[in-house]
Amino acid sequence: MRTHFFKLLILVFMFSLNSLSAQVSFGANLLLGIPNKITQTGYGLEGFLEFNLAEEISARMTGGIHYTNFEKEGIYDNRLSQNKIYGLIIYHPYKNGIDKIDGMEPYFGLGLGYVSSSYSSIHNAQTINGGYMYNINIDDALEYVSVIGIDIRPLAKFHVKAEMNYIYLRPNYTYIFESVSPTFRNDLVHDKIDLSYIAGKLMFVIEL
Repeated sequence: MRTHFFKLLILVFMFSLNSLSAQVSFGANLLLGIPNKITQTGYGLEGFLEFNLAEEISARMTGGIHYTNFEKEGIYDNRLSQNKIYGLIIYHPYKNGIDKIDGMEPYFGLGLGYVSSSYSSIHNAQTINGGYMYNINIDDALEYVSVIGIDIRPLAKFHVKAEMNYIYLRPNYTYIFESVSPTFRNDLVHDKIDLSYIAGKLMFVIEL
């Protein structure tokens, strides 16, 4: 499923680039993930390609990695890395120059992506509810992204963008629970984990 999703995103963007005489820009950004109830402060790096579809509409394709730690129901000292690829449709309401402030242009957008999570811990097993949990696995999942940002243009072909992203991500995860009670049990537990978070981004953009 992940491979097909990646191919579909790439095909959509390549078709758009070939069929539109679009203004294209590319760049990279630093990401700072704000802690939620589960995850701690995260950080990451992304690269992106963006092009205009219309005067006020642009499309962006982004790929990158995000690192964080999390704690949930006795799971602690856990490291989480996420490889992600996602697409955004961005609306620039002041592209025509109305209400621009000294070269600063606000924008917002929505998008959809795919995340592959890799979990690791320094503990072989962790205590939870009178037993032990181990062999934790987090499934790949879709993420939903909303964006609000401001575009600052110090040079004609160079931009700096500051963004806030909300990433909604609730993947399935499984673990083996082994009870220590007299009625010994060894169960495979299926659950969901809320890895949603807010991210601040500082983006450096070169316009072709």
